[in-house]
Amino acid sequence: MAWSKIESNNLFFQNINKGICCLPSYFYQDRAIPAAYPIILLEEGTIRTLKPDLTKLETITLKRKYQDRMYSKLGYAMLGGIFQVANDSNFRDSISIYKVSEKPGQYYQVVNISPTARYKYFRFLSPKKSYGEVSEIEVYEPGSKNKLTGKVIGNNNPKLNHDRSNAFDGDALTYFSTNEADSTWVGLAFDNPKNIGRIVYLPRNDDNCIANNQLYELFYWDNKWISLGKLTGSNETYRLVYNNVPTNALLLLRNLTRGKEERIFTYENGKQVWW
Repeated sequence: MAWSKIESNNLFFQNINKGICCLPSYFYQDRAIPAAYPIILLEEGTIRTLKPDLTKLETITLKRKYQDRMYSKLGYAMLGGIFQVANDSNFRDSISIYKVSEKPGQYYQVVNISPTARYKYFRFLSPKKSYGEVSEIEVYEPGSKNKLTGKVIGNNNPKLNHDRSNAFDGDALTYFSTNEADSTWVGLAFDNPKNIGRIVYLPRNDDNCIANNQLYELFYWDNKWISLGKLTGSNETYRLVYNNVPTNALLLLRNLTRGKEERIFTYENGKQVWW
């Protein structure tokens, strides 16, 4: 970012952007050696030092391992969409069981449904002016960890290479989309009527959210990366909950199963803040 020679025990850096996190380091024999704790250059021009407080520990909930700025707008394609059940294949007797009332974030959304009755058909009906943009949908019966399966139904446009089956294929990087705005939907026809107790859905995304059965490890920085332990993602919550995490720490979450993208963050007011 910038360099300076030591003069009278001081360092003077010029032209550094605000709102970034830096690690002061010595540069010796072609390698960087940490010289102090990481710092955040705040917008008002002051400096915040990220020295982990081992006397004040907290519990944190993690949803992603990488920043979501490039993909956050994709959630709008599902805003206003409705999940429905029916016993008529044309959904003439459809009942809406959940509406996406807020823009979903770039992580799996878990929705618990109050069971009502058993239904043969299930679908997600996209809002007006939306082409779908749905990466994953999972449906569960009450108390079950096993995804419901069935014949995939809904709009389809093979030419777009975003087949309706993508919404149920278990791959977060594939997604369902059509060129039929205002009438886009995708769903399942079950072999026999099912009682739905939980819906999980994921907007089109970059697959950096917490995934089922994948192994993660959380680190904090204290002159080196120190592990806070390993946890496996679960399809019950699609979240990682870590206890006894030092406050005011610079953190890094690593996926040990797959994927290379990862990014430093702090945990503030119950949220991951990316740097």
